[in-house]
Amino acid sequence: MKDATEFHIKPASREQTMTFIAGNLAISISLLVVIVVTGEVNPTVDLTDLLFEGASAIVAFAIFSAAAMVVVSAASMPTLLLGLFLFQIGRLLDVVDEVVLFPMSFWSVAGDAKTLVGEMILAGVAFYFVRVSNRIANLDGLTKLFNRNYHVHRLEEMLHQSAHSGDHAAVIAIDLDKFKDINDEHGHAYGDVVLQHTARLLNRFSKKSVIVSRTGGEEFEIAVAETNTDEVMALAEEIRATLEANPPQKLEKLTASIGVALSRDDDTFKTLRKRADVGSYVAKQSGRNQVRMVD
Repeated sequence: MKDATEFHIKPASREQTMTFIAGNLAISISLLVVIVVTGEVNPTVDLTDLLFEGASAIVAFAIFSAAAMVVVSAASMPTLLLGLFLFQIGRLLDVVDEVVLFPMSFWSVAGDAKTLVGEMILAGVAFYFVRVSNRIANLDGLTKLFNRNYHVHRLEEMLHQSAHSGDHAAVIAIDLDKFKDINDEHGHAYGDVVLQHTARLLNRFSKKSVIVSRTGGEEFEIAVAETNTDEVMALAEEIRATLEANPPQKLEKLTASIGVALSRDDDTFKTLRKRADVGSYVAKQSGRNQVRMVD
């Protein structure tokens, strides 16, 4: 299954749904015919067990049918349907095991094996859904950078680690210059293109100790762990130069006013971000396209 950063559910086509369900029924019925022909009726059927096993098989088929009716962008549907189908067949063989005496134990063992494999596949699909859902929850929908909530969470972790290690964390606040003019001249759709372009450039600087996020509008933030004044200022200047040297199509240039703040012993994530924002404001008021640090 490939990674995903979007999650959409939409109805499957009628043809696709009917193909999956018809295929399921054809295989299930054929299997039942083969088993009944090769076995004999069990005279000591436990009706209670038969009822529960039968209900389980019917529910499994109903879940398979429901899954066949939708397309989920963040999952491999064939894998999901395979897991449901194997689970259903395993439950179906358990039903048959109550009614038919097998001449050999193959079908009984096969039923348990298919149930187990189906459950393992479904567990894998469930784990994948949880992982993808968690990732989607942490991302900005437009730029696919981390969102503000995740950014603040990671920044708090960095500050906590800094308090114990004696190192510094830092925040780089990036505010695109004259973004309102870009929207007014080229339209908001193109403004989104500029934001996505900026995100791709900023993502070049992403690594384990550097968290790149979009925190709102045309504002981006970078949280840096285990750094110092010289390192974080050099990084901020490299970011500024990269943005200036790589404007998107239609624009002669794209610049940003950048503020930098290095953590102090008494900092919270709020005070550290506030100082970085002030630095960005000072850079903008001083002529834009520059880096300013606020102690």
